[in-house]
Amino acid sequence: MAGVICTNAIVMGLETDLPDALPWDVIENIFLMVFLSELLMKLGTQGRKFLACGNADIVWNSFDLLIIALGLIDLVLTMLIHTSSGSTATLFRIIRLLRIMR
Repeated sequence: MAGVICTNAIVMGLETDLPDALPWDVIENIFLMVFLSELLMKLGTQGRKFLACGNADIVWNSFDLLIIALGLIDLVLTMLIHTSSGSTATLFRIIRLLRIMR
């Protein structure tokens, strides 16, 4: 997953420098689905322990859950409004970059 996170960071940098080069929204949604799949697998294996107080990874699990939820909200709003959400998307990208700190 660390490789996917780093690749996502590189793609975000390229998207900033070359905004018209590729269909960045599609690429971002692919990353979102990969991260969502990882989250669902964690939930499937850890069950109730995923957000349990005794779990050593509760902070990171909560962080991942928040980032993915925000990404899904951005995706849904973009689909409903049929436009790029601009500054909101930028905020979500910045928050997703924090995953690298993990």
